[in-house]
Amino acid sequence: MSARGVAKIPKRIDSIKFSLMDPNEIRKMSAVEVKTADTYKDDGHAYKQGLMDPKMGVIDPGIRCETCGNKHNECPSHFGHIALELPVMHIGFTMLIKTALKSTCNQCSNILLHSAPETHPLDPEKSEQDYYRDRVHDVMRKHGVGSTEFKKIIKEIEKECSMARRAICMHCGSEQGKIMLDKPTTFKEKKKDKGEHKLNARDIREWLEKIPDENLIFLGMDSDSSRPEWVIMKVLPVPPITVRPSITLDSGDRSEDDLTHKMVDVLRINQRLRENRDAGAPQLIVEDLWELLQYHVTTYFDNQTSGIPPARHRSGRPLKTLSQRLKGKEGRFRSNLSGKRVNFCARTVISPDPNLGINEVGVPVHTAKELTVPIRVTSRNREQLRRMILRGPDTHPGVNYIIRGDHFRVRITDRTKFIWSGFRCLNPNCDGGDPEREEPYTGMNPELNEVLRAPNFLPGMVFRQENKRTIEGLQELYVADLEATIANLRGEDLEGRSLKDDNPNAIIHNRWRWEREHPDEDYPEHLIVVCPHCGSPWDEEEEERSRLTHG
Repeated sequence: MSARGVAKIPKRIDSIKFSLMDPNEIRKMSAVEVKTADTYKDDGHAYKQGLMDPKMGVIDPGIRCETCGNKHNECPSHFGHIALELPVMHIGFTMLIKTALKSTCNQCSNILLHSAPETHPLDPEKSEQDYYRDRVHDVMRKHGVGSTEFKKIIKEIEKECSMARRAICMHCGSEQGKIMLDKPTTFKEKKKDKGEHKLNARDIREWLEKIPDENLIFLGMDSDSSRPEWVIMKVLPVPPITVRPSITLDSGDRSEDDLTHKMVDVLRINQRLRENRDAGAPQLIVEDLWELLQYHVTTYFDNQTSGIPPARHRSGRPLKTLSQRLKGKEGRFRSNLSGKRVNFCARTVISPDPNLGINEVGVPVHTAKELTVPIRVTSRNREQLRRMILRGPDTHPGVNYIIRGDHFRVRITDRTKFIWSGFRCLNPNCDGGDPEREEPYTGMNPELNEVLRAPNFLPGMVFRQENKRTIEGLQELYVADLEATIANLRGEDLEGRSLKDDNPNAIIHNRWRWEREHPDEDYPEHLIVVCPHCGSPWDEEEEERSRLTHG
């Protein structure tokens, strides 16, 4: 099966789990290793293994992706990766690194809790590790891993492991130092007799790699899906081109996205670091470049990290990197997801009102007439919707559109509302005529034909005569009396009194009542609808109108 066919197989999502990403997984999902800091050549084509390599997706129409072979509207786009010369810390997980360093031994990397029996505070057969492990599992079962209770128990374990009485590891006997964090990413270890020394990212990664899987529960980690050394990155994912598209200015020059600018900085420093290490440069120069690489990766993730200056554009504007894209009022969640502009939605100021219930919200009439809610017609609400159609689009509650059985959408206007709320005679000889073509009306109700031209009709419709002044003088016209017609459809008169069962004006309301009370019986004679233009009844079995035969 082609890649295009695979992408269209429907699947049901069972669950979503957030975890750290394995460096091998980053390499596996990557379509290309990015090595060149340049983007486009002079001829307009992208550099191979550059930041705009077509293997990471396409944004220009007509070009096919080199990874999946699809065009820009079907290509899902693909990640790349940058192999970092030296490991750097992920700025989002410095507190996790601090917890791991304070809770484990600096030599054997075991958790600083007793594993021997008889160290359990309550059960002499169990160890101190069993005590805290049971407490963590209990909190996870009762409150979940995102709860404040879970954070409290992990903090309690960290505090217990960093106490003075645990200055000597109970597993290997080595002396433990005090872990200090100089924001944002500098860790130091201070021992009693010796001075403090700095822990670089490579030292920390080696420390975290030795932590056994069974001890990760004390750090608040799931050993099945994550490892603590993965927060020290050796591979940096490069987002697809569709996430950071370049735009062409009026002058013809290309303007790159802020994320691409940061990636260029990372690649250039990474290249300089590789060249200096290969050339055998002094350790001081290598460490300076290493810190600069850490700075660029940090500002790539979050350009508002406290303690370091933000990366800026040439114009002096701070770059908008990953964290700024997501958080805040203008970020993805609040602006593009929660505040997404969609059809049939509006916003308005609401306030308390003595006429509103506690579960009600007042909507301005103008807004209510514009925004529509789809309502499916059933036998239960059919007559209510018929009255709403008669009110039309300018009166609330009314109807703006009807979707027919063939899914064709019809707009309701003052001219069409009588047609779509009524009946249509299927007698081919029932015709309203055409005065302009001098075709006469051959029906029985010329006044009704002026208001609602045959073969359309509405039982219970009321019309009145009005005088209209024209150039030729006063002209008598027949117009529909909307209030009286809607009252008849409700089975009432204008004063709200119920009409009799045999009143022809209430025939639609009484037919609806009969359907509800006698669903399997035929209509009685006084509820049979007859076309007022030609006299044809509705044939219930054939579902069409036929002319009455008089014998």
